[in-house]
Order: sequence, then structure tokens, then C-alpha cells
Amino acid sequence: MHLSPGRTHVLQSLPHHDGSATYVPPGVPRLGDVVPVRLRVPRTPDAPVPAEVRVRVVQDGDPRVLPVRPDRTTADESWFVAEVPVHNPVTSYRFFLGDPARGTATRDCPATVPRHVWRLA
Repeated sequence: MHLSPGRTHVLQSLPHHDGSATYVPPGVPRLGDVVPVRLRVPRTPDAPVPAEVRVRVVQDGDPRVLPVRPDRTTADESWFVAEVPVHNPVTSYRFFLGDPARGTATRDCPATVPRHVWRLA
């Protein structure tokens, strides 16, 4: 897939998480493990650091919202990490970002893939 320079710039300014080793440790977790999953949020004047970051998992059919803590910050980006418990052979999770100053709505991450649910399998 080829992206135009303008589209590449837009994507680089959005929060990002994928299954690479930068965001999720390599290997297959076992039941009972706790896996750190990371989220990168660019710091730009148009996209300040979100006031609230959470991760949602589904455990035994019920949603649970887990805390996400700041991991590190540079001049260009902020990193966040959540500890996701592996309670099923396939554990789904979703990041939510919110900014009370802009309203109470949260949005999925990655923002470029609406309703995407990441899985640890």
C-alpha cells in the first residue's frame, strides 16, 4: 500500500499500537501471564497528550477497564503501558483515549482502524 505524503503525516500524528515487539513482547503468553502492552501517542499542538488513557479487556464475558500508566515521554511522543492479564487462550483488549476538556467521549486506538480489537494469542 502506498500512502501520499499528506496521508503519511496524518497517520504519524495519530496514537498507535500494533502487534510488533515495540508494543507487545514477543512470544506466546501462557494462561495466567500478565503482558505489558504499549501505546504511542504523538505530541503535537493539534493532539495534546490525552487526559485519560485506559485499556478494556473482556474477562469471563464481562468488560473490565484497566489502568494505563505513563511509560516515558519525549519532546515528540508519550508512551503508555497497561498490564493485560491473560485469562483466556485469546485475550482481547482495546485502548481508549479521552479528553474531558473536549467532552466525555473516548475513542478507539488505533484511530485509523475503527473498532479494532487487539488479541493476545
